[in-house]
Amino acid sequence: MKTYLLSIFLFINSVKGLSSLQLSRDLNISPKYSFVILHKIKTALFNQYEDLNKNKLNGIVQMDGAYINYLPKKENKKKDRKDRRELKHLNQECIITMREVN
Repeated sequence: MKTYLLSIFLFINSVKGLSSLQLSRDLNISPKYSFVILHKIKTALFNQYEDLNKNKLNGIVQMDGAYINYLPKKENKKKDRKDRRELKHLNQECIITMREVN
């Protein structure tokens, strides 16, 4: 049980995902066992996501949105750099979250 809880903690707190080899090194377990644990965690999360898609939000729903700006990466050479203040180089995405209030 301790291994499962630690693996869930490491999986949730990893920024770009967690490989089974890294998990096996962190918890000192076999790579096959860590692969099985990660597969079970991902399956549980996916099943929860499917259940949320089947059930619609009812009652009072709170909604919030934010615009996220992605600026192009700055080039190393000065002659290759673009003026990042121009709107054509600005990529905006709107992220919307909704939550049901009980």
